[in-house]
Amino acid sequence: ALQTGALFAGGVDSFFTLLGHREARDRAASPSSDRVLCVWGFDIGLDSPEEYEKLRSRLSEAARESGTRLIDVATNLRDTRFRDAHWGRLAHGSALASIGLALERRVQTVYIAATYTGGTPIQPWGSHPETDPLLSTGLTRIIHDNPGVSRFEKTQYVSRSDAAMRSLHVCPPARSSENCGDCRKCYLVLVTLDVLGALSRCSALSTRPRDPERVRRIAAKSEPCDCALSVY
Repeated sequence: ALQTGALFAGGVDSFFTLLGHREARDRAASPSSDRVLCVWGFDIGLDSPEEYEKLRSRLSEAARESGTRLIDVATNLRDTRFRDAHWGRLAHGSALASIGLALERRVQTVYIAATYTGGTPIQPWGSHPETDPLLSTGLTRIIHDNPGVSRFEKTQYVSRSDAAMRSLHVCPPARSSENCGDCRKCYLVLVTLDVLGALSRCSALSTRPRDPERVRRIAAKSEPCDCALSVY
């Protein structure tokens, strides 16, 4: 039987999709994913098999606890000329959709976790609720999942999951299985969890040092297509 899958990298957006779909299955609601697709070659390069295996092990356990199964996918797409395209602003939506399309004989619906939070885009962005579905084919439907939910709301929802708190991977720039705890993406999640009173439960980030003075000097803005954070 054809399956339904969700792209899963371990970040706040994809955990929000994973946990939300588990809740939908528990309520016998539909649609929801019954598989998650973990891609080696996007956040972690093919030249780092040990790092990918560490991350995969954590995400596979989180998937099992959420009642679904992880499917491994490997691709060299980012080692081709495709790497010349800006990943965030142009390329990542079509790259994620390509994983589902490569599996179209097995997967009939693919969910891409939304990073877009609604409103009018003020800059180009590679994944969007209006463009992702246009990548669908006669066999496989691409769905941009849960647009319009703020990053704070997603982080709050995800923070209730022990599996997510152990396994969050929000740091693609590090190109490793760990979170650096210092880049803008890490710091935004770290500070949000701290505000929510959940940071002590998040072993994926709680060991990273926090400088209260640095937090005081943060200028953060949340845009429709991206969450930006600058530290002065």
